[in-house]
Amino acid sequence: MSDARSFSKAARLLMLAQSSLSRTVAQVERMYGVKLFERTTRALELTDEGEQFVQMAQRILHTYQQETEDFEGYLAGTKGVLRLAALPSLAVSLLPPMITRFRDRYPDILVEVEDVLAGQITDYVRSGVVDLAVTAAPTPSLQAVMTSAGIRFEAIAVDHFYCVLPHGHRLLDQPTIDWSDLAGEAFIAFEESSSVRVIVDEVLLAHGVVPARLVSARNVASIAGMCAAGLGVSAAPGFVLPLMAIPGVVTRPIGTMPVARRIGVLRSTRRSPSPPARQFLEIINSASEVIALPDGAYWTKAV
Repeated sequence: MSDARSFSKAARLLMLAQSSLSRTVAQVERMYGVKLFERTTRALELTDEGEQFVQMAQRILHTYQQETEDFEGYLAGTKGVLRLAALPSLAVSLLPPMITRFRDRYPDILVEVEDVLAGQITDYVRSGVVDLAVTAAPTPSLQAVMTSAGIRFEAIAVDHFYCVLPHGHRLLDQPTIDWSDLAGEAFIAFEESSSVRVIVDEVLLAHGVVPARLVSARNVASIAGMCAAGLGVSAAPGFVLPLMAIPGVVTRPIGTMPVARRIGVLRSTRRSPSPPARQFLEIINSASEVIALPDGAYWTKAV
């Protein structure tokens, strides 16, 4: 209307009755106690207050248009935020190629990744802090809790365990190491809240293996470093091995029947997946066709 410089012309452009437009302007002027226009016999001129009001209105309209477009993009699955949680090893080895493909396809979606331990990851999904989580299969005791909370786990891959040894260790003469061979060895373990620790403890117990000394560490690099220094041996699954590839560390298959850890997607069944989450699940479904996994890890099925 300020460009039209006339109530009648502006009313025609806006397809409004002139009287209705005049009443709206008068109402705004009364609301703020200022004049928006100087009225002359020839035209309307904006006052200083009118100039400020027009600038404010233009910003509001621009923001409204931008937010509307962003919301439409979110509904279409092309804009928004995708929030993921993953075990540290999976955040390094499994997620990056998936996220790369996702961002190539949906460049306007922001991807946020939280690397958390197995004991925390269920709470992240249940509380809605993240849309999806990529993690190891929950323990049987936790599965009942997850079911009652509406949390579902769907396996997409498995990784097998390997023995992690220092150069020069006596067991390196064997092409395959048995769990019972670790009896009496100093053992470098993952911390108790780790999905790896739960599985290894169960396997060692089942084989009657009692380490000569047990040392635990949270950081994978610390475990690898202690193994390289000859302070003990360890066991780790395929997705973790790339993080342990440091000088002085050698890996060997362990067990005649490989011990497998299931890896999959954790999500809530009580909330519909957000559009970005649905798009990412599509990336996961096709990942086995285009993404190679590290040694000792294998795709199983899509979700």
